[in-house]
Amino acid sequence: MTARKLVLYPSPQLREISQEVSDLKSAKSLLQDLKDTLVAEEGLGLAAPQIGVLARVFVFWRNDGSGGKFIQTVINPKVTFLGTKIDSEEGCLSIPGYRDVIKRNSRILVSFFNEQGEDIKLELEGLEARCFQHELDHLNGVLFIDHFSMEQKRLFNSWVKKQDWFKS
Repeated sequence: MTARKLVLYPSPQLREISQEVSDLKSAKSLLQDLKDTLVAEEGLGLAAPQIGVLARVFVFWRNDGSGGKFIQTVINPKVTFLGTKIDSEEGCLSIPGYRDVIKRNSRILVSFFNEQGEDIKLELEGLEARCFQHELDHLNGVLFIDHFSMEQKRLFNSWVKKQDWFKS
């Protein structure tokens, strides 16, 4: 498979809602491309809309419990929010170079299918919970900048107009 070109803000494609995956076998090459792109871009997570595919699929890095990491594949995710909302800094591969603080739930319960078709249920906390919520937002056409206050939006809009990659 291969690393794909990222869809960058303000592409309207990033605002579209992704469709559920009904055939897990058809998602295997997409998942591999997502993994390859995630590694190439050195990100924490990557959703299918960010490479131009409107499917409810994403990947993100998880701790393996023994000091290592692995890329978790996620198909048709669902989430229950549990923890209180906390502030933390985020960025996005589709908005290169910009980071800001937003609120997200500190703890979540999630369910999804992995690439083997197994029904996975997990409780996630900290960075893993934040990343899962960020990528799930992408599947719903929501960007992390949509969580900004009015002042944060004003600063972001001023910043983005100065970027070489931004085309208004």
